[in-house]
Amino acid sequence: MKWSKHSSVLAGALLMWLGCQEHRAAECKLHCQNEGRCTLKSGQCIATAADDCLRSQACKDQGRCALSGQQCAATAELCSRRPECRQQGLCGEANGICAATEAAHCKPTEGCREEGRCSAVDGVCKPRGEDCAQSEACTKYGKCTVKEDHCVTASSADCERGDTCRFAALCTFKDGRCQLLGPEDCQKSEPCQRRGACSFVEDTHQSGHGKSPGCVIGSHADCKQSLACKEKGYCLRKPTGDRKFGGFVCSK
Repeated sequence: MKWSKHSSVLAGALLMWLGCQEHRAAECKLHCQNEGRCTLKSGQCIATAADDCLRSQACKDQGRCALSGQQCAATAELCSRRPECRQQGLCGEANGICAATEAAHCKPTEGCREEGRCSAVDGVCKPRGEDCAQSEACTKYGKCTVKEDHCVTASSADCERGDTCRFAALCTFKDGRCQLLGPEDCQKSEPCQRRGACSFVEDTHQSGHGKSPGCVIGSHADCKQSLACKEKGYCLRKPTGDRKFGGFVCSK
């Protein structure tokens, strides 16, 4: 077969191109492991195979599992199938990696329900607006205010929204936390409303580690305003002989 001069030039160029490309080159070992860039071409490590992308750390950590040009990148379709979508809201794609790109990605996650991380901000789920107020962080612990990408307690009003106020009378905000500081706190609690534990004491003598403030049944009046009185007739303060409920219960 007789080769033309033009064919020889093309063949030479092809051989030169092939000679400059080496898959699984030693120089690209770390780039291959980390980013799926396993092929050395003209002195640069590039991605040339989808399998290399799938095996890379970038695929595991950022969803960069698909071959896109000469690099590995995420796609919205792949991201939506990853556990990180369900767990962290990283269901979309931004700048080649899996990211939270809309609030709908964040809202089904535990982070939204428990910690108020319900808004997509810079590719991740964070609390914004009323996110904290609608989360378990608020209803359980009084952490109802957004501050520096977290839900925090910022006022007594926050404390009063949490179960720690409802059940333990920790209703006043002081020194950065919710505390039981007086009879007003006791009166806001469910133990007061239900069984008459409405009187404040500075020390229940139950902790063994210094003073432990608490709410106790301090008088007949405490019993008479309780649901125990209204529903069951338990309207009189009577001693129990032990320290439970401050040593007294409401009874008939």
